[in-house]
Amino acid sequence: MRIEANQKTGDSFYNSVRNRDARTMQSAEFSSFLGQALFSKSALADRNVELARARNDILSLARTDPHAASKFAHDYTYNSLGSPLLDLSDRPNIRYSLTGELVTSKTQAYFQQISQAIQRQCDTLYRQEISKGTPAMEILEKIFGIHDSMPLRFREMLNI
Repeated sequence: MRIEANQKTGDSFYNSVRNRDARTMQSAEFSSFLGQALFSKSALADRNVELARARNDILSLARTDPHAASKFAHDYTYNSLGSPLLDLSDRPNIRYSLTGELVTSKTQAYFQQISQAIQRQCDTLYRQEISKGTPAMEILEKIFGIHDSMPLRFREMLNI
């Protein structure tokens, strides 16, 4: 069996490869630009200020409203980790939005392992403190302490 190549098919293939390479290069450049923008000192400082402000608002409300403190303690124990924040703009390459790191089976396994460990730690602490009669405000502060101890890479995957 003989396969004959024609010029049009060959050119089409070449152009699609060249365009794919250009898109990959552009997405790599964009990823680099995004990483530089997100990790600039001012951007990180702004992000940290916003996170601190939000936490202070939650703690302020929790101090004045025991019912809110109880709800926050429960919610931050069981519902705060969520899923990683992903960048889908460079399909088929999927990246973590904050770092530009590619999502792979290894990074997914890492995320799952850390997420489960933190969830177990929060659950254990919450149950123990509730059984001791610890005020919800103190439980919330301890849960935030666990969250503060999360590895940087994991927090970046969550975009927190």
